[in-house]
Amino acid sequence: MSSVAKVHCAEAIYRVVDRSMQLCGGDGMSEELPLAQFLMEVRPFRVYDGSSETHRWAISRRASRARRREVEAGAAPLDRVTPEENDG
Repeated sequence: MSSVAKVHCAEAIYRVVDRSMQLCGGDGMSEELPLAQFLMEVRPFRVYDGSSETHRWAISRRASRARRREVEAGAAPLDRVTPEENDG
């Protein structure tokens, strides 16, 4: 679950700084506000502890493995449409 937290937090921080820069317009890009410096620090933050793409891959792998176990235990597969579902 740490991969989920790492991706979510890194991307949330980036969105907050980016939105702040948008709201401040040209001042957000200037040295008058610390936003440009924040952006330069936040972007690498998404890579320091493993790239977001690597974490997404790990999340996907765990979710796929869990779903496979559910199907093997009797849950209905989600990749097939039964005639009853198609009528509706």
